[in-house]
Amino acid sequence: MWRRPRLRHVSNRVDEQAVSITAATHSAQHEQEAAAGIEAFLEDMLSWQCKLVGALAGVIYLRPTPQREDGIAARWAESHAGLLAPQHLARYQRVGARCVTQDESIVEDFDSGEGLYTGSSTHHIVSCPLRSAQITHGAVIVLLAHAADPAGPGNAIVTLDLSSRQFEAFMWRQQCLAEAKAKVQLRETLELLDAAQQGVNADTMGQLFCRELERRFGCTRVSIGLVKGQAIRLVSVGNTDDLHKHSAVADSLEAVMEECADQDVEIIYPQPLGPDGAIDPGERRVTYAHSQHSERFGPCSLASLPLRVTGDLVGVVILEREQADPFPPGALPLLRLVAEYIGPAMWTRRLADRKVLAVSRDRFFELGEKLVGPRHTTLKLVIAAFVIAFIAMTIIPVPNRVVAEGSLKALAMRQIPAPFAATLADVMVKPGDSVAAGDILGTLDTLELELQLASTQAELAGKRTERDAAKAQGKLAEMKMAAVEVDALEQRAALLTDRLERSTLRAPIDGVVTKGDLDEFIGAPVDPSQVLFEVMDLTGLRVIIEVDERDIHRVDADDVGRFTPAGSPGRRIPIRIISVVPAATAVEEGNVYRAEAVLRDPEDAEYLRPGMSGTVRINDGFSNTLGILTRRLVDAIRMKLWW
Repeated sequence: MWRRPRLRHVSNRVDEQAVSITAATHSAQHEQEAAAGIEAFLEDMLSWQCKLVGALAGVIYLRPTPQREDGIAARWAESHAGLLAPQHLARYQRVGARCVTQDESIVEDFDSGEGLYTGSSTHHIVSCPLRSAQITHGAVIVLLAHAADPAGPGNAIVTLDLSSRQFEAFMWRQQCLAEAKAKVQLRETLELLDAAQQGVNADTMGQLFCRELERRFGCTRVSIGLVKGQAIRLVSVGNTDDLHKHSAVADSLEAVMEECADQDVEIIYPQPLGPDGAIDPGERRVTYAHSQHSERFGPCSLASLPLRVTGDLVGVVILEREQADPFPPGALPLLRLVAEYIGPAMWTRRLADRKVLAVSRDRFFELGEKLVGPRHTTLKLVIAAFVIAFIAMTIIPVPNRVVAEGSLKALAMRQIPAPFAATLADVMVKPGDSVAAGDILGTLDTLELELQLASTQAELAGKRTERDAAKAQGKLAEMKMAAVEVDALEQRAALLTDRLERSTLRAPIDGVVTKGDLDEFIGAPVDPSQVLFEVMDLTGLRVIIEVDERDIHRVDADDVGRFTPAGSPGRRIPIRIISVVPAATAVEEGNVYRAEAVLRDPEDAEYLRPGMSGTVRINDGFSNTLGILTRRLVDAIRMKLWW
């Protein structure tokens, strides 16, 4: 089964892969062609050299290389076949090996063993190095009769050395031709890649790849599929604009891709036959999906090639041609090279098209595969996360808190209503002003009271005179009646005097005026039912907490917690409970118990105001998360089942 591809180090490996694949693809073919070409060239060159120097026979010896053993590569003898007998060839090879080792021309005497007189030298063996790019590859060995060159073999050596230079020219020409062929194929591939790079995203790039492959290889349709999860999904199809990715053709193409991916090797269908008319056992492939696709949507010939990135399979490309025009085996090297370029290009562009969430998802699954393996990664991660969370919720202790609603209340608050029905005369303060006990807040109109007091005092003086006169005359009855009226007038005068004093409204405590914006009501009548001013002592605030009856048993005096105002969720204000009211108060949600708490840090009162509401969390030791989350459910079940 093919592996899920790694997503790292893709683009920086493309050039290295291209070089290695190019060399591997063409090396075997070039070696076979080069060997046949060199053999024909050496035979022609040897024949020409022997005729040029008047040699009776000649051979060319090549030194050993990693690809071949040393030996005779070419031989020539026009009419003296006996000079190429095995025993003579062995000597020629030894002379050639010595010439290559010494890298200089060698001349030896030679007795052919023919004729009446033998045992004396009748010929010269002349060996000349065969060089290319200052490297000695072998030697040319020719056999000269003594009579053919009375002056000696010197001229022959010069002639052989000069004529052997065409070997170097031939080698350079062969190398240039091989490089030219490789460059043509590489250029075709790079042009294909360059054309596809014009796509703005992976889908467009895939369509360009498909159309270029169709045009360059004469295909009826080209399809590209990439790995998605544990399957290969069709992403680009050429020669069609309306092929639905869930159609029967798409399903059949994906089955062909899966078959190629499972075997991880290129597949040609119909499979090419060998010289004996049978399929080479080493080249046999499973082609069931290929044959089914050809029968249903053909007939056609198919070539499917895996797309790889750094050794991992990332997709498959399928090329389809007419059945009468199958893919020849010689096309495989170029197709393989093209596939090796398409894989990194498509996969890199696909990675580049991902959004932030997709990149995060892929990184998460990569980590998950390392932790739990590549199969059923999502299910394993979900189960592992659930198990870990359950264990953590059961074992790890967390603070246990009672959550309740709370509101702020001032330490002391006084309301100043109108002491009697009157008219508001003046206002001295506004809400927000700080006042001290006894400071004047406002005054009432006292003109009518003053007139009444003056009238009462005048009448009181007359009654006192009458009482004193009756007492002096001994009229006891009249004196008692006058004394009663005097007492009544004195009480009335005291009442009026008291009202005059209370007509000046003063602050009962030190604090801040929180109510009393009455400038618009100056001159308006007021009565005792109206609160004119309100003064609060903000030096200390109280938190009034409403605790649910199900949690009141967990709250005691001196418990600590924190208060979070609704208007400032980021603040955590430490508090301490000072009292709990033992009686419950009925509210819409049920019964609640009121508790009172103070601020543990008085400086927190600077940014708090009475009336603020928020949430109170009271510490109740430690518990586990599972117990905290299921407490209400367990209590409800116990109530239902009467535990």
